Amino acid sequence: MKNVVMTICASALLLLASCSKGYKPIEYGSDGCAHCKMTIMDARYGAEVITDKGKVYKFDDILCMKQYITEQNMNEAELSLFVEKYTAEKNDVTDAKQATYLQHEYFASPMNGDYAAFINATEAQKFADSLQVSMLQWNNIQ
Repeated sequence: MKNVVMTICASALLLLASCSKGYKPIEYGSDGCAHCKMTIMDARYGAEVITDKGKVYKFDDILCMKQYITEQNMNEAELSLFVEKYTAEKNDVTDAKQATYLQHEYFASPMNGDYAAFINATEAQKFADSLQVSMLQWNNIQ
């Protein structure tokens, strides 16, 4: 009987963990982009969508993520969105809806969206000044 209870508890914990809306690390060099189907290689531009049901979609470019959400008629209010911080180590992400973005050919992202994400305006400012570009928010990406 004790084994049955332990098995049920372990199964319940596994089920709860699999439904988590937390970021699922991108496996660079093996995961594919849900939009363009290319292998995700460059950690500076990785992005991820997690639905309210826990389904994970990974992207090689911030623009790929934005286009996929639009094309699939996904409701952003029901999604968790993550983007890699441009200046950080791989799988160091921030909330895409709260991030500050810059767009410039300097960033040369995989699908030519050329967006880079920063955790805040202070972090983005030095790039914005040197590239002479304006800072953007999630709703400005197109």
